[in-house]
Amino acid sequence: MEMYAVQGFSDFMNRIHRKAGSFVGLGLLAIGLIACGGQTSTPSETATEKPAATAPETPVAEKPATTAPVAGAKEILMGSNSGQLVYVPDTLTIKSGESVTFKMNKAGPHNVVFEKVPGDDKALIEKLSQKKLLIKPGETITVSFAGAPKGEYDFYCTPHKAAGMKAKIIVE
Repeated sequence: MEMYAVQGFSDFMNRIHRKAGSFVGLGLLAIGLIACGGQTSTPSETATEKPAATAPETPVAEKPATTAPVAGAKEILMGSNSGQLVYVPDTLTIKSGESVTFKMNKAGPHNVVFEKVPGDDKALIEKLSQKKLLIKPGETITVSFAGAPKGEYDFYCTPHKAAGMKAKIIVE
C-alpha cells in the first residue's frame, strides 16, 4: 500500500513539473513577443531604417537629461514609430543658434552623444552630448546650437551604436 502511495505522489509531482514547464515556456514566449513588438512599419519607414539590434547596457551619466521642449526647436525622434533603432530624421539641417529637441519615441533607452563636431572641439562635444538615458516615451532633451560653428555634427545613441543608431546635424 505504501509503495502505491509513493508512486502516485511521484506521478502527481511529475505532472506538476510538466505543466509548470509549459507555463514557463509560454511565459518566455510572451516576453519575447512583447520585446519584439509585433508592430508593422510603413513603406516610408522601411526604406530608410536599419534592422533592430541590441547592445550592452550603458551607465547613466550625471548630466541633466530631460528638459521642456523649446518653442521653435526642430525635433528628432529617438526610435522610429515601427520600433527601429534609428533617429528620425537621420540628417537634420539647422541654422546656428537654433535648438534641436530629441524626443524619446520607441525602442529605448536612448541618449545623444556627439562624436564629431567642426574642429574636433572636445569641449563642444562634451557640452552638446546628453549621456543620460531616456526611457519613457515623450521624454525630451533639448540641445542648443547657440554660437555653434557651421559644419557637421555626428552623434549616436550609446546603447545602440553597434546597431547603427547614428545621425547627423548640419549647422548652416
